[in-house]
Amino acid sequence: MQGLKSKLFCGVLLATAGVQQASAQVNNNTFTGENSPYSRFGIGDLRNQANVVNRAMGGIGMAYNKTNGVNYLNPASYAFLGATTFEVGAEVSTRNIVSGSESYRSGTGSPAYVNIGVPLGKNFGLSFGLVPFSRTYYNFQSTDSVTNLSKVTNQFMGKGSINQAYIGGAGKWKGLSLGVNFGYMFGTSDVQQRLLFPDSLQYMNSNYVTSTTLGNIFWNGGLMYEYQVKKNHFLRAGFTYSASQMLKGKQDETVHTFRYNSLPGYTKDTAYASKGVKGDIVLPQKMGFGLMYENYRKLQAGIDFQMADWSSYTNYGAKDSVAASTWMLNAGVEYTPDFQAVNGYLRKVSYRLGFYTGTNYVYLHNTPMNVWAVTVGAGLPFRKNAAALNLALEAGQRANNIEGLPKESFVKFSLGLSLTDMWFRRPKYN
Repeated sequence: MQGLKSKLFCGVLLATAGVQQASAQVNNNTFTGENSPYSRFGIGDLRNQANVVNRAMGGIGMAYNKTNGVNYLNPASYAFLGATTFEVGAEVSTRNIVSGSESYRSGTGSPAYVNIGVPLGKNFGLSFGLVPFSRTYYNFQSTDSVTNLSKVTNQFMGKGSINQAYIGGAGKWKGLSLGVNFGYMFGTSDVQQRLLFPDSLQYMNSNYVTSTTLGNIFWNGGLMYEYQVKKNHFLRAGFTYSASQMLKGKQDETVHTFRYNSLPGYTKDTAYASKGVKGDIVLPQKMGFGLMYENYRKLQAGIDFQMADWSSYTNYGAKDSVAASTWMLNAGVEYTPDFQAVNGYLRKVSYRLGFYTGTNYVYLHNTPMNVWAVTVGAGLPFRKNAAALNLALEAGQRANNIEGLPKESFVKFSLGLSLTDMWFRRPKYN
């Protein structure tokens, strides 16, 4: 990020680049494009794979199902589909990062997901689509004082994303359902680090560039049990599991030295180059549990607990700055006054509220990185409940300035459209 020095990010740099002294200045309260310094570690920022309905309810999904909605978080939910459903979502986010008395802001927008759900008879369901997995986007620099060299500038830049194309199926017997997602995970990563000597003609600048293409199959599974307490009242329990899986990579690396000249551009010499180096990224094992109560089309309330084992994570054999394990607690509620209301549109709206708290997988300064957020949202039905516009607002924080790590406060707004097959049916008139 142009003009931004790493006094703001010295906590990150001290843990990773061996910075001995940060001596730069910061542009306070500047607004930039997409920039998330913590996405430099591991496989980047993990994306929210929940649809907008679940996002507004704190991200719960282990025990959630809906006859006209796709819940990718637990594929066992597909068995409860009652209508062919098409869902698409998008997200806009802003973040404010604070270190000491200095701060900067950035923002971005991106597509979130495309899901299609199809019931196959009374006890089976199918879903397919595209969901995000992770995203890398950072651009920052540090200027440090080094003995006999005056100033040394480190620039760090990276971009990339990983997505999952999937197809899943589920079946149920009485109240018990079992579901599995299969698919292909794919993405790219472009990382660049520059070492500059702005006050010296004796030393050559250097540029290290790594470009990686990733891909492999993946799977995850889930169970769900639904018990009917009485008419229209249900209790559900859910469980999901994903084994440690592996991404296959092909990597190009280039290291070259250069010196800026008086003309536009620069001269360079290639010190090292390699193409198509194969390697693996080992992903964590994950599992989740959830409980939910539902008063059909009136009230839903649930709680989830999720865990991930990052101890086996490696990226081309390197461990990186990741925690041994992480956890997340999610809770949320949805209330619809009267989904069949004839008069008073607001009575047909679904109102949602939730929160989550836990730990992020990035691990710096031997300190767990806490994360939390509160969520609110609404479902706005139209076309006689055959479609809905879903809204979700999420506000929270990652890390804490007093822990020696830059504090990241974020606000995310998600917008989703859900259409059922009734949308495409021609109305009948008497």
